[in-house]
Amino acid sequence: MKIGTLTTGAATVDSFKINYVPGYLYFIAATQLTSIKVVVAGDGVICDLATAGLSAVGVIGRYGAVANSYYIPLATGFIPDKVCEIVTVNSAAQTPALYGHAFQRSSSTKGTLKGAYIQSVQLTVLASTPYVFKDFVQLVIDSPTTADQIMIQFQDGHLENFESTELLAWLSLKANNVGNYVIGNEDGRINYIRYIPSTDRTFTVCKFVEVGTII
Repeated sequence: MKIGTLTTGAATVDSFKINYVPGYLYFIAATQLTSIKVVVAGDGVICDLATAGLSAVGVIGRYGAVANSYYIPLATGFIPDKVCEIVTVNSAAQTPALYGHAFQRSSSTKGTLKGAYIQSVQLTVLASTPYVFKDFVQLVIDSPTTADQIMIQFQDGHLENFESTELLAWLSLKANNVGNYVIGNEDGRINYIRYIPSTDRTFTVCKFVEVGTII
């Protein structure tokens, strides 16, 4: 379903309010948008992505794509009766249409009937500072280098050190795209990731959050 059309012009802000949460947002933009923020009344922010985050999350798991198209997951399916505000910031003289749809009703990850959001937010970890990532669905790393220290513990206790070059190969097992450093944990095999960036590093974290949980 079409939600609306963005107003042309760099730094132009649009706000769309709908009474449901779609499973996905979809748009085609020749110049990537500056940002998208999605807030669900009573629950909080479920998407807060700038240009790099939109470009990375929007192609995760896609084996093929229409040129300049992006899929941003918001939930495990359609969630009715929620006031949802979508704030977009355009980046150029363009008027991309914004769509929202789902292929099923939202299901919970914890056996409840509430359903679940897929929250996507960006954060920065300072140079030489250890940070532990847990309970995520996907972790996107912005321009890592071989100087970064990446240690992953799997659920069976196995520990493995990775270099950034290996992450591109890992992604190719699940999608036909290159250039994005994504660690997927859809099957829950990863217990945690201990990451020490060599310089200040931006990450995009996608995780499940139960509907009704204050985020």
